[in-house]
Amino acid sequence: MSGFDDSLEELLKCEDAAGIQPLPDRDYRPGDRVRVAEGLMEGYEGIFQCRTGRERVVLLLEIAKKTVMVQLESHQIEPLQD
Repeated sequence: MSGFDDSLEELLKCEDAAGIQPLPDRDYRPGDRVRVAEGLMEGYEGIFQCRTGRERVVLLLEIAKKTVMVQLESHQIEPLQD
């Protein structure tokens, strides 16, 4: 088997029953600065507070000069690049 075939076989092993390769969640820590990457609040920057489960996170966002706590799906946020 060629190197390409070996690589392809390894990638296929990572797929679930639907043919999707889930990406590992990032390890955010309380206080990490993040950006909302998709959804209604896309572009807002906030502070990671905690996870409420595997797929949901709590952030503090400043909206209209008020700090509010919001819950989003974990895939909707990304680390803030300095």
